[in-house]
Amino acid sequence: MKTCGWLMVAGFLFTGLAVAQDLKEEIKKFQGTWKVVHCQTDNANAKEFDKEIVATWKFTFAKSNFRIDGGKMKMAGTFTIQPDKKPKQIDMISDDPKEKVTLHAIYEFTQDTLKLRGDERARPKKFEFGPDSSGFYIVLKKVK
Repeated sequence: MKTCGWLMVAGFLFTGLAVAQDLKEEIKKFQGTWKVVHCQTDNANAKEFDKEIVATWKFTFAKSNFRIDGGKMKMAGTFTIQPDKKPKQIDMISDDPKEKVTLHAIYEFTQDTLKLRGDERARPKKFEFGPDSSGFYIVLKKVK
């Protein structure tokens, strides 16, 4: 009976290590600098941002930290992911003590492209972004 108990413990540890390794591998996909190639928002003044402004935006991921720079857009903080969810989920939490913002998003990688669809209020369930959508939809391309 003791052997069975130890086998169960070993199985749980192995499963936990495999999940942790999968998480590390998924976080590696984010690492580096990304440029914005498409952006839509529910901002009443602009359903699609000016392409010249968007072209200056850069997202940088390092370990579990992120930074967004470009024009007036500046934001930094930490991120967590849940790649086991369908669709995959990411939370980006700003480190600005004056204006704490948490972006609840879903994400998808395809080769060197990262799609983010999110909102401060509630996490979207799908990537589609229509005229009545809230939040944002951003497509990023990895900088080589």
